[in-house]
Amino acid sequence: MTNKITKDGEYILLPIPEADLRSMARFAAHGLFTQDKTKLTMLITNIVQGNLNQQEEYVTEFIKMLDIENWWLVLSGPEALKLCDELAEKIYEPVPEKKKEQKLRLVTICVGCHRSRFKDETCEHCEVNK
Repeated sequence: MTNKITKDGEYILLPIPEADLRSMARFAAHGLFTQDKTKLTMLITNIVQGNLNQQEEYVTEFIKMLDIENWWLVLSGPEALKLCDELAEKIYEPVPEKKKEQKLRLVTICVGCHRSRFKDETCEHCEVNK
């Protein structure tokens, strides 16, 4: 995964800084360690293989079970300003113009000098078709 802010169509993709990702992993590990393994296994099974209509309900319960409802991305003032600048650059990134479609042109062989030329143009090398 790239560590740069990227744009995918209408969406801005913002990577989670490594320090925050490590903190999240520790939090999740503690939550998993302290839970009833049978209930946790059933919930994970329901998320992965269960009814898709109830997927959001299962995910919400899983988040509550791990006590990870409130995540914060902690930034210092300069980090926040840098993030704002990077986001603005991606949001307002100039969209490259689409190249004009070039029309195909038919090439013919000159009867007089046997060199190629574009159809409907005069031959540059001989007097034929001038």
